[in-house]
Amino acid sequence: MKQSKRKGFELRKSLRLPVSLPVKFRLFDIATRKTHDVNAHGQTRNISAEGLCLETNTTKIDHLEIFLTCLKGEKQLQLEIELPNVRSPLQFRGKVLWYSGQLPGSPYQFSIGIFITEATEYDRTHWQKYVEEHKSNSLEKSWWHKIWSKIS
Repeated sequence: MKQSKRKGFELRKSLRLPVSLPVKFRLFDIATRKTHDVNAHGQTRNISAEGLCLETNTTKIDHLEIFLTCLKGEKQLQLEIELPNVRSPLQFRGKVLWYSGQLPGSPYQFSIGIFITEATEYDRTHWQKYVEEHKSNSLEKSWWHKIWSKIS
């Protein structure tokens, strides 16, 4: 899941789908295998089968810099994502791969690229199903938009 492009070609393995979902997250300490008590909030900017881009205004949890401690490999993020038509929020653990400042048009100050490292089979199955449904819808809209723009 690389953020950069080289000579106009996308280096990411998975198609990113522009989907906005509410996210609650906490820091997870890799050494102690414990999750911090303090929740932070944000939303997805886009999702894929392997990860997501999380937008947030939160930079610290329990006086710890989220981005720095996660990029150093000391911590990961414990994510809780609510999907429509799924009874309980999905829970994932994710590795922060990159972060950047505000993207144009976003009310959030930061974007974080997250690779999903751990999930239960139930959560991963529901996530994959949700991504596939959006992928199909996205491709249909893209295909129809291309045809419509040629005939109008």
